[in-house]
Amino acid sequence: MSYDDECFELFHADYKEAVAELSRLQQLFKDAMYYNMDVAVHRRGKRSAMHRRLFNLRMYGQRHEIKVINGKVHEYCTFPLWYEGVPDDAEQLPLQIIQKELQEALHDVCAAFHQMQAPYDWAPGGYLYHRLTHTTQVGRVFSSG
Repeated sequence: MSYDDECFELFHADYKEAVAELSRLQQLFKDAMYYNMDVAVHRRGKRSAMHRRLFNLRMYGQRHEIKVINGKVHEYCTFPLWYEGVPDDAEQLPLQIIQKELQEALHDVCAAFHQMQAPYDWAPGGYLYHRLTHTTQVGRVFSSG
């Protein structure tokens, strides 16, 4: 395996982790939207106050941890209890926090993708290397000797 391929494999693993994180955050955002909708519906529902108090809601969070044990990478997922009680007393989740995390995760996926392609794009003959040699003196001087 060449150096470029080793770099690609290393960066490809980072890219896959970034995509997995983005996927988890997208699912979390969807769950938070449904949760907020349920809370709002139960607060504005036409049921009697007694009937709404009988309904119990249990919401779990998600925590993902990556640990290296004996040189092997393990991913652990736990689901701690976030809220338990009646929907009328439940607070809505702050979606702005998840939206910010989603934007950062999308940025990380794009950066990881470009990093994954870098060993080929910046190698002699690659697109970015070719552009460098045509737009700067550095590329020409380095290429000629």
